[in-house]
Amino acid sequence: MVEPLVLLRPEKILTGISNGGRALKGKEMDNVMTITGKSLYLRDGRISGILANAEASGLVSGGVASIDCSGMIVIPGLIDSHTHILYSGERRDEYYMRLHGRTYSEILESGNGIYRTVRSTRESTPEEIARQTAKRISRALLNGTTTLELKTGYGLDIEAENRMIEAIRILKNTCSVTLRGTYLGAHAIPAYTTEEIYVKEICSRVIPSLPSWIDYVDVFCDRGAFSVESTDRIFGAAAEAGKGLRLHADELQCIGCTGLARKYSLKSADHLILSGEKELMNLAGSDTMATLLPTTAYSLDRNHMPDASRLVRMNIPFALATDCSPNVPNTDLMESLYLAVTECGASVHEAFNAVTVNAAWSLDYQERKGQIVPGFDADICVLDAGDLGDLAYLHGNRLVRDVISSGEVLVENFSPLPTINSKSGPDME
Repeated sequence: MVEPLVLLRPEKILTGISNGGRALKGKEMDNVMTITGKSLYLRDGRISGILANAEASGLVSGGVASIDCSGMIVIPGLIDSHTHILYSGERRDEYYMRLHGRTYSEILESGNGIYRTVRSTRESTPEEIARQTAKRISRALLNGTTTLELKTGYGLDIEAENRMIEAIRILKNTCSVTLRGTYLGAHAIPAYTTEEIYVKEICSRVIPSLPSWIDYVDVFCDRGAFSVESTDRIFGAAAEAGKGLRLHADELQCIGCTGLARKYSLKSADHLILSGEKELMNLAGSDTMATLLPTTAYSLDRNHMPDASRLVRMNIPFALATDCSPNVPNTDLMESLYLAVTECGASVHEAFNAVTVNAAWSLDYQERKGQIVPGFDADICVLDAGDLGDLAYLHGNRLVRDVISSGEVLVENFSPLPTINSKSGPDME
């Protein structure tokens, strides 16, 4: 049972506000509500009220626990809607290979890259995959992330992918943050088979038996990965199984992937680095969230950054995510926000709404998360900052002082508490 808590006398409470649970787009994305002279009352894991400071002080005098937020700003917990954070092993030496001129293709040809992560993950138990991933999730939490999506995709055969699926179950039962699970068996074509045979296997054997804790099915539809036709078949099977649909598109080449947004109710289309007017018009005519991943783009080729300002002009809603992976293992959504502002043409307010309101919509949490509204989950960050502009201006400084997830304080005064990654549940033993 989470005890009631008052966040007392913050300098400002800042939140985007969705109109009727819709995603924000166009000029709406620049709107942020500023609340002053108020305190937050959290009870039973939810935001119970936004109270006058005098009323909140009365609750504290009556024995309710409190956190002094004087001089701080309070924002919703951040939401990372696209990660590859679930894996075993590391590839730090490849980072330095790239710095010294090796291309990713050369690294792949030497048997490294994704193949190295696949080998490490295949050799690991679900418990080991979950243990390594939990450490990465803890780093994300320290930077304000209270909800994140995590994908399979480093098994690339049924047995190994099932171990990743089991690792997601363990993490959902033991982590104190909120997790969404995605099946990405169609991440790459395994060396032992053909695209046609593998897609048939996914559609006939895997998707119909996906467990309830897998919320989405994702496909990497791009040059050298899965074709539009294969992606269409996988989405058809996933839709029939009642799973949400997510899409990697237009990262390496535009091959027509975004056209599927008109056929299916995709929750997100991600990367979109090379998307032109035609590709983006497919999204403009749908309810699909465009998800930009600037940290990966900047790390791999900073000359080709996604264009957030174009999405705003075209009235396409967008979210931001870390794309944390063994290739670019950055769990910090604040870094994604900073790069969106400095490299992708987003305003600070647009980027803020992209990691809160719109990211919540992308994960089907628009009625629970991403906003500071009575009745929503008590996922809150207390920042040592004066305004949202500091999120980019003070880049590199530690701003996240306290983090609260579902009413439970997990980070206090810049330090993690022992409760992190210790949610009670059947997998605790």
